[in-house]
Amino acid sequence: MVFIYNLIFIILMGMLFRKKLNNNRKKGLFLFICFFQMFLIQALRATYVGSDTIQYVEIYNKFGNSQYYKYKLTHYEIGVQALIKLLYKFGFDAQFMLAAMSAIIMIGFAVYIYYNSENVFISTFIFATLFYPNSFNVVRQYISMAIALNSFYFFNNHKYIKGVLLVIIASLFHTSILLLLIPQSLGIIKNKKFIRNTLILFNSFVLIFGTFFSNYILSHVHNSYYSASEFVKNDIFSLTTFLTFIYALIFYYYSVKRSNEKVENVLNVYTYVALSNLAFGILYLKNEIFSRFVELFNSHLIVSVSIIESEKQDRYRQITRAFFYVVPIIWMLLMVFASNAGVSKYGFFFEK
Repeated sequence: MVFIYNLIFIILMGMLFRKKLNNNRKKGLFLFICFFQMFLIQALRATYVGSDTIQYVEIYNKFGNSQYYKYKLTHYEIGVQALIKLLYKFGFDAQFMLAAMSAIIMIGFAVYIYYNSENVFISTFIFATLFYPNSFNVVRQYISMAIALNSFYFFNNHKYIKGVLLVIIASLFHTSILLLLIPQSLGIIKNKKFIRNTLILFNSFVLIFGTFFSNYILSHVHNSYYSASEFVKNDIFSLTTFLTFIYALIFYYYSVKRSNEKVENVLNVYTYVALSNLAFGILYLKNEIFSRFVELFNSHLIVSVSIIESEKQDRYRQITRAFFYVVPIIWMLLMVFASNAGVSKYGFFFEK
């Protein structure tokens, strides 16, 4: 229920700040209040909240005097190792480690929204429904996402070196984030129509030959956990691919019709992200390993939805607005209350 209460609080804050969010100071205050609350909920969670939380806590508590846990730690990316070792060296406990990781995630996403969103309320709403619950589960990936997503600001302002460097820094926490460079690099190419049509053709190829493509990739993956999960039968996973397809169509439509060149270029990049994600969504139905890529590429919705929602004159605006508000709520409820979601039960660390 905590995620529902959190969403209600964000909606109430949105109503309170409704006419003030064009002011940068008020916008910053709104983001601080909402993300600070989400930080507290995540930082004070019990170790059973989140599918990987207990693993991080065990490694942190025991790696100082256990060769086994030192070995497990070295299987994380170097950025995660450095963060854990630094906090351990200064004598902080495992709960502080969870709080530190949560702070990085919340600050990163708040900054991303502040500098890139045209509507900070809907962006915060999208984050709270589609991404916040799962940030309890895949902490390393969310740290990398929180850092790397801010590269969009640099790419959109033609500061490509800074954008690439930020993604590389993020990859120190989860290497999969490097995939984000693919659609962003495509945004530099001037022939937008060719890129979009090529990605659509590629998705058709993946749809037809997805099983073979998935098996080929998995033959080079030596992680038994992923190799064993050959087909994802849960309906919630199938829904991911369908929604990605719908979002891709919406972005394609808006990127073609917008007359503002700068906004059109931004939406073009987000269209590339959505179309790339559709391919991963199709492969996701074949094997669970691709779920991480879907999660990564879906994160662009936090800002791109706000750009589409800000369209004042479009005749389909009310339909798209309803879609962008209703679907995330349904998705959050499915995700939170699924038995294997990792966050179906919430508790504070100090509760017995």
